[in-house]
Amino acid sequence: MRFTVVFVILLLGLISCNEPEKPKNAEETLRAFQLAINVLDIGTAQKLAVESTKKQLQLLAVDMKMSSAEAVAAKKKTLFTEIKTVKCSGDTAKKLCTLCCGIDNKEKNAILIQQNGSWLVEMDFEMADK
Repeated sequence: MRFTVVFVILLLGLISCNEPEKPKNAEETLRAFQLAINVLDIGTAQKLAVESTKKQLQLLAVDMKMSSAEAVAAKKKTLFTEIKTVKCSGDTAKKLCTLCCGIDNKEKNAILIQQNGSWLVEMDFEMADK
């Protein structure tokens, strides 16, 4: 009996340690989202996104699974943004945020919306290759 109680306590401790800490603010959320995009961790990015962005990310994941290695590398290069700065402005429910700077040295914009105490990213991804 004692062994079972100790085992359950240890198991609960391990489970709680494996959950990543939620970002505390809009800037941290956007930074975590972009870091996930940079390494094509679509699952993590989706956890930080609003429904419309989740759907776009799912389409992106399917597109990349069906693409050649060269096409995936090219898409990854266009999605990658080296995060030098994250700036957000707005009210307590919705913020316009800017990441700087991508491969073309242009800023990337996103809207962050607060839902159920968490900040979520709303960002459009261009699906078509140019």
